Amino acid sequence: MNKQDGISRCEVSGKLLNVSELSQRLGVKVKTVYCWVHARQIPYVKVGRLVKFDPLDISQWVESKKVRLIKD
Repeated sequence: MNKQDGISRCEVSGKLLNVSELSQRLGVKVKTVYCWVHARQIPYVKVGRLVKFDPLDISQWVESKKVRLIKD
C-alpha cells in the first residue's frame, strides 16, 4: 500500500469494494468484472485469494475511459 503523508490510500478512500459491489456500481455483470481482472484491464488488489478494488483507483480508471468530445 502506498503511503502519502503517513496515511494509506485505503484509509483515505475508505473500504475496498468486492466484485459484486463494483459490478453494481458500474452497472455490469459480475462476470464482466472478472473478465476485466483476468485481462488486467482494471486496477485491483489481491487480498489472499480475494479480488478487491480501491474506490479511488476505480474513479480514476472510469475517468480515463471517458470519450472526449471533438471540438470544431
